[in-house]
Amino acid sequence: MIDQLSSYLFTHHAQSIINTKHVGICAICGRRQSNVIPLRLSDNFTAMEYLYQTGWLCQPCGFLLRTLTFRTSNWFVSQKEFVTLKWNEILPKLQSLTPADTPFLLYSTQTYKKQGWFLLISRLNYDREEFEIGYDMNVITLSQTRITLDSQLIRELASYKCNKTSMRKAEIPYYILKTIPDERRLILLTELGKRKNNIVWEWMLHFTELDSTTSPPIFLASPPKVVVEHPKPKIKKEGLNKWLI
Repeated sequence: MIDQLSSYLFTHHAQSIINTKHVGICAICGRRQSNVIPLRLSDNFTAMEYLYQTGWLCQPCGFLLRTLTFRTSNWFVSQKEFVTLKWNEILPKLQSLTPADTPFLLYSTQTYKKQGWFLLISRLNYDREEFEIGYDMNVITLSQTRITLDSQLIRELASYKCNKTSMRKAEIPYYILKTIPDERRLILLTELGKRKNNIVWEWMLHFTELDSTTSPPIFLASPPKVVVEHPKPKIKKEGLNKWLI
């Protein structure tokens, strides 16, 4: 089983190990490796707290550290491919995973300058239904169910002209609230309240593309209202008279 991200990416990029005759513990993955190279960092390096206190790097981790793509792009690696992604390609990629993709990993960024992949070194995913991804210097857990529900909630709110800034605050402006059908208001406010200050919700808002030309699906948290009509009892007029005074 493949369990180290740097070795996975090293192989995908057709890199080969150079014999350095040094053995040591890698400052990034923490593993004792042969053919390590000296750790050299620039003065503006800002992720020292994520490194082991050694003076060595294994060659796969060294490759990731010196390659800008891994911190300046959204990217996806699987058994089949390594690809960089535009922000609006991330959710479709996760929703179209196949068995042939495992193991896989996705790194996403809002800043395009952090070494967030440090936190993903031992987090390759073998489960396509629930998995971990990188988001700058955060690791978040996603599921296909969560992606579906949050996407539907975002699209329904957007259909009422609620913008992402308000959704991020878990708020619906009053002038918009008045336009929402009565049976939806409490449901939408409740669902937003559950997601307040939640990093998965923040991530979903950032990477969900809204298409104004299509009608959003109704959010699944609201089952269709079932109206049960009970037949009115028939009361004979003569039976009613005895109760009248």
